[in-house]
Amino acid sequence: MLIFESGNISMSRGDVDDLLGQGWVMDNHLNAYSVVIGAKRRRTPQKIRSFLYVSPNHELKALQDDVPEAFPEGFVNWPVADAVGVPCQDNSWDCGVFIVKFMEVISSMETVSWADQKNWQEDMPRFRAEIVAEIFKTFLSSISESIARLDSSDA
Repeated sequence: MLIFESGNISMSRGDVDDLLGQGWVMDNHLNAYSVVIGAKRRRTPQKIRSFLYVSPNHELKALQDDVPEAFPEGFVNWPVADAVGVPCQDNSWDCGVFIVKFMEVISSMETVSWADQKNWQEDMPRFRAEIVAEIFKTFLSSISESIARLDSSDA
């Protein structure tokens, strides 16, 4: 059962169940959460830094070739920072949730103290619920804004 769809992102009941349980976090979850971070940046640009999220299924070189005007300096030359002491998963199914949490922490303008982030594995059920809530809140807000624009154009 499809719950919502926006562009190339869709969320089904099974996707939500995977997020809330111990299912794999897939590309559509990661893509949806990148939209969440982008929406947060539009609302509070002083708190969220610019970012480029590339789906794991998209080769970076192909992206640069597809839209060269977006990357005139070539992003393959962008600096890469090491993150030492980051939390690590201790099972084989929470890797996607860790990616979402990394996206969240790294996009924040706040200074990251990885030492304060050590108990992620213990907080997985809460993180999974927060991810679902943030995705739904963002996409419902987007739908509401679209409806409001349609209503105002009809007036």
